[in-house]
Amino acid sequence: MGFKNIYAAELLELRKDSENLILIDVRTPQEIAAGKIENALEIDFFAPDFSSRLLELNPEKSYIIYCRSGARSAQAADFMVKNGFDQVSNLLGGFLEWSQHNKI
Repeated sequence: MGFKNIYAAELLELRKDSENLILIDVRTPQEIAAGKIENALEIDFFAPDFSSRLLELNPEKSYIIYCRSGARSAQAADFMVKNGFDQVSNLLGGFLEWSQHNKI
């Protein structure tokens, strides 16, 4: 079973209902400096310890991963699923879509 793709509107609803939901921002620090989704963990996709930092996370939790447009986060979500994480979603359109949807 793979990861699920979700849209910004779905993320808004999921954030209201779940205290076990963890957001992961896989953009670079420079990208994050321009803004991020509140309370998201920052794990730079290009950092040398990226994979090991993901593997330190609790596989029992639910994760939504995002990047700028959705490509890096899809790769990260796929990596997590292949390493035993069952509840992983990718934010389609990434932070760009989130920003448009939420008028940041």
